[in-house]
Amino acid sequence: SLDSFYQKSKEHGLSFGSCFQTLQQAWIDSSQGTAQIQMPAKALISPHGYLLHPIMLDVGFQLAGAIWASNKLLRPDSLYLPISITRLELYNQTDTNLWVQVKIQDLGSKKSLSSNLLYTDPQGDVVAKIEGLKLHAVNHQTLQRSFHKQADLRDRLYTVDWQIQALDSPPRSSA
Repeated sequence: SLDSFYQKSKEHGLSFGSCFQTLQQAWIDSSQGTAQIQMPAKALISPHGYLLHPIMLDVGFQLAGAIWASNKLLRPDSLYLPISITRLELYNQTDTNLWVQVKIQDLGSKKSLSSNLLYTDPQGDVVAKIEGLKLHAVNHQTLQRSFHKQADLRDRLYTVDWQIQALDSPPRSSA
């Protein structure tokens, strides 16, 4: 059940606040999953200011984690943090109700996990595609030590290297 997913995530040190617990329904097998996402009313500061609301993005990552967990691929002593996305395509403005499909690309390693995500609106029109979402295992103790060190803040920031691409017409979902 979705409640047990969020409880197990909390036991592994990943606590999702109520605004991030937006999975409504989910279907998962060994290499893919589909879920319905509904933005909670209290999170609706302005979903229309985003092409893909950060909560909707995160919930796709959660579904990928649930698939990996169902395959017993997650290391119990680690958190899986997103380290890269190969390609992100945004087509339409975010709705408050979306569907996300996740297909696992690599089931061979417990250290690094890779998948593709497809977000669609209730009519089946593609809202966003993510190719090559890569998450990497980080040991709990290592992560805690790094946050307790008095390191320069610049050492903890990411850089964004946007590469503008020409727009194609949005694809229709195959579902």
